[in-house]
Amino acid sequence: MKAVKAVKAGKVVRRRPMQARSESTVDAIYEATSQIIEREGADRITTKRISEVSGFSIGTLYQYFQDRDSLLLAMAMSHRDKVIERLKSTLAASRDQPLREAISRLVAVNVAYARSHRKTLRAVMRVVTRKGRAARMQEAMRGLDDCIGRCLAQLAESDGLALSPVCRFVLSRSLTGVLWSAVMDDSDLLDDQEIEDHICAMLIGAMTEGQAFDAAHATHSTAASQSA
Repeated sequence: MKAVKAVKAGKVVRRRPMQARSESTVDAIYEATSQIIEREGADRITTKRISEVSGFSIGTLYQYFQDRDSLLLAMAMSHRDKVIERLKSTLAASRDQPLREAISRLVAVNVAYARSHRKTLRAVMRVVTRKGRAARMQEAMRGLDDCIGRCLAQLAESDGLALSPVCRFVLSRSLTGVLWSAVMDDSDLLDDQEIEDHICAMLIGAMTEGQAFDAAHATHSTAASQSA
């Protein structure tokens, strides 16, 4: 299977911010857009309203983004990249922690993002559905899934466990799938600490019990191949 190259935020930005000042401008536009969506609702997203909240002119907005939908898509990619960086830093700081504590920290990063950006994520999904870009969005978010899988595998390895590629896939997609469903359903359960606890328990249980399953599966596969 060929590796999928993650879609960069710059792919949906009209003018790529090369200097620190430009990056600061784009970040301020993203922040203003998120504030409007989370506090006032996605229907309030217009270039005029973004200009008012961000303090930048409408002309400046169009220097970087073709339209509102392009801004939302670029913002989603930027948020994804920041979550990935946060996961990497959390992983680095958790290597010497007990497995349960380390997994809890990784899960907390993902849950916190889903909680604080739920309206933004739903707004982005409406855009990609309307524009027929769901496949592109799925490809882009695969980078987050793969990062979670690698983090889980490295934490497991630090605890003397080895996750098979299938196990990594199942666990990472289970984590993001639960949170994505809660976001899209606008579920109050997303705010309940219990959802975070259950995700942690699911991951830890599957990682520890999965070793016996993988061993049994390997034995069965070997026996089947020898008898064929």
